[in-house]
Amino acid sequence: MSLAAQSPSFAHTSARIHLAAFLLFVVVTLVFTYPLPARLNTHFAGDNIDVWLNMWANWWTEKALTERLPFYHTTDIFYPVGVPLYFHSFSHTNTALWLLLAPLIGPLAAYNAATLAGFVLLGFGVYLLAGELTGSAEAGLVAGLAATFAPYHVWECVHPTLFSTQYIPLLLWSLARLLARPTAWRGLLVAACAALNALTGWHQLIYAAVLTVPYLAWQLFLLLRRRKWSPALTRSLLVAVGGTLALVGGAALPLLREQSRAGYAEAQIAWVFNTDALALVTPSFLHPLWGTAVRSVYDRFPAPNRPAFVGYAVLTLAALGLAHLRKRDLWLAGATPLALLLALGTALYVDGRVIVAHLPWYDPLIGFIRAPVRLNLVLGLCLALLAGFGVARLLRRRTARQRLVLTAGLSALVLFEFAAWPFPTTRSYVPPFYDRLAQEAGRFAIVEDPLDRQTDKFYMYWQTVHGKPLVNGHISRPPATAFDFIRGNAITAA
Repeated sequence: MSLAAQSPSFAHTSARIHLAAFLLFVVVTLVFTYPLPARLNTHFAGDNIDVWLNMWANWWTEKALTERLPFYHTTDIFYPVGVPLYFHSFSHTNTALWLLLAPLIGPLAAYNAATLAGFVLLGFGVYLLAGELTGSAEAGLVAGLAATFAPYHVWECVHPTLFSTQYIPLLLWSLARLLARPTAWRGLLVAACAALNALTGWHQLIYAAVLTVPYLAWQLFLLLRRRKWSPALTRSLLVAVGGTLALVGGAALPLLREQSRAGYAEAQIAWVFNTDALALVTPSFLHPLWGTAVRSVYDRFPAPNRPAFVGYAVLTLAALGLAHLRKRDLWLAGATPLALLLALGTALYVDGRVIVAHLPWYDPLIGFIRAPVRLNLVLGLCLALLAGFGVARLLRRRTARQRLVLTAGLSALVLFEFAAWPFPTTRSYVPPFYDRLAQEAGRFAIVEDPLDRQTDKFYMYWQTVHGKPLVNGHISRPPATAFDFIRGNAITAA
């Protein structure tokens, strides 16, 4: 039997149980994110100025497709010269869902529906993965809740390219199935899951690597050591690699070509959102009971508005799981501290104080990662999986009733610790002027005032209503020449 083979108890879980688990994640998501489900057409998910910018990527994608425009260059912002869009924050999988739903429920509701789907799919994906690894559907359920409702993941709903980590557990799950029984079809499944990660956001490949590289390296090492490597496995892995390149290559090559020519990644960044070590054990400021009490503590952290709390229940279960890992699962003992080190960032902070001023090994990474605190998304996944092993350990030799009660109790405890009530939202509004502007015939540009990278996010959202080009604009990584026209014009430079 392969080292990654399914435990019989989960391998024989009925489709009805899986469907029930999926529906449970739907229901819990709708309750946890209230009042967002009642505000789909009036509010953005999350509370951050960046939410105003996200809709533009969907709008531009639809415009480029319907008008057959070059996707990676636009003159609709930074008019009249335009700007390349190679490194703008596109999330093609979220946009694809938006394109399907927007004609039915409206653009803002479709945007929010994609966010809600991200919660459901991450929870269900971790359920499948943790169930595969532990052999327990109940452990998978608790792990899924711990992963998808972790405070940092909840907060990152303001950035779809970062928030949408739901395809990472599916990639690991597909790899586990390939190692259990290598076939060409399972190789294609791995390729599809890898492509979903890449097309959700290129950062997702970095996040996925923190988990998949230790997992795959450890499993293949054990197979070689025990002389269980087979020609079928080699063929399946080649199919997975070839399929991934075929699915992603067309989207990746233009970016790689532009990167080598223009060097967009910032080598020097004046400020960095690192994770304060104390933040990991400080309850979230989004919590309805003690959120206000801990707000002053968060204000001392280098990333004061990003809750990195991992949860006492999750941490306890993860410690139990870590203590009882089987040999084939020891990769998690490597991936978890790796995720922690990456999340802590370029310096070690404790309660706002710098303990170690410079971690030089981060220098080659920071230009791409930019905000190490984002790696809490991966740390949350690692701890959720370890917590799944802890739950599986607690449920051993229990009666069916005891398993049900323990699973329900642990799930409730995790959700209580992670509660963000009411769920943060931002009210959408469009000044009436832009509705009138949309009725004006002809193509002409708009000069907004004031011009800066933050207010430009509002202007670009309103552009999705009026459709006229903007002299200004905001993209994730603009080339140095992007602002030449603005700086060289007497009106806009004033």
